[in-house]
Amino acid sequence: MNSRLPREFFIALAINMTAYVSITLFFLYPLVLTLRGLSPLAIGVAWIIFEVVLLAGRPWNQAFLARHGTRSGMILGNILMISGICLLVTFPPLPLVLLGRGLQGLGWGLFSVANPLHLARVLPPDARGRGFGLSGLSPLIPQIFLIPPAEWLILDGQHRAPLLAGLACCTAALALSRLLKERGEPEREGTSFIQALRLAWRRPDLRVLLLSGTLFALGAAPVMPFIANAAREWSTTGSAFLLPSGLAALAVRFLLGHLVDRKGTRLLLPAFGSLVTGIIIATWGASTAAFVVGGSLHGVGTGLTFPLLYAVLSKRAPKSEYTAVFTLYGTAVDLAWAVAPLCISSLAGNLGYGGILRFVGLGLAAAVAAMKLFAWQILED
Repeated sequence: MNSRLPREFFIALAINMTAYVSITLFFLYPLVLTLRGLSPLAIGVAWIIFEVVLLAGRPWNQAFLARHGTRSGMILGNILMISGICLLVTFPPLPLVLLGRGLQGLGWGLFSVANPLHLARVLPPDARGRGFGLSGLSPLIPQIFLIPPAEWLILDGQHRAPLLAGLACCTAALALSRLLKERGEPEREGTSFIQALRLAWRRPDLRVLLLSGTLFALGAAPVMPFIANAAREWSTTGSAFLLPSGLAALAVRFLLGHLVDRKGTRLLLPAFGSLVTGIIIATWGASTAAFVVGGSLHGVGTGLTFPLLYAVLSKRAPKSEYTAVFTLYGTAVDLAWAVAPLCISSLAGNLGYGGILRFVGLGLAAAVAAMKLFAWQILED
């Protein structure tokens, strides 16, 4: 029987949920900048600076968390995000917009490692799948339920309303973070980010987990931002894929997270297979019906894969190296999110968004087959 989830988990879950509301609302920030007259190039720079600063801050994230612990990491992460949003909500000139987005990226980079690291340390070993499944609701709920009304407010001229809501949520997350108990473990002294990468890469199981995290991110990063563009080419709507995907992932993480604790790594192939099959059905079917079926399968796959990889990572990583390993895993995921959209945008000019996404699906299927044949057996329970 699964262990009871501790009170500390629910505090960290509430913090994660409120912080994700803020980050999700900022998916609409390019629309705000467009309506305020900024050029596409300026908007692109304002968007990508978030990811650039986030990735560049990873060595600092590791050092700070190893020295000060996860509670301090979440507190400082929220303070940095609040500072950035306070600047952005004034609609400053472009240089200050870049500064605000950079502060946001630095804060989110720290927070997004500190929160799952805290969860890994407080969750009972036989309830990690259930715990990380519930934590995985944090990015989905605001995406499904808050983006439509926030978009309506912006189009109605209320440009500041979603930004102020994001500011309020970050402030709530900061207040909740102070209720946490400090979580830190003895860390390997003087291990730099590069040294940690070398040490993790020498361990076959950790190397496979880093590659699996990258593959998981690539199941979303090239597809989710551009499926609506592809849908236009096929005379359908992106929401026919995105809404079933989000709802299926929400249901799986809420209802079936416990399967991760029971089945463990036996779920790797079904989870990744469902994710990739959904992309292939949607992009090669190229119709509303194919989008609904493909999106649902994609959501089932992402719903299972998120808690599964975090649960296996928590089990396999030495506790004395949790900070380094969780930072590396977060970096692998974020790197895919930074690079993949740029590659898709550059290739879509020749092949169209629909054409390139079809090849993405086939490439991901080949990668899943290769991981099954040559890598995942290392992780077998």
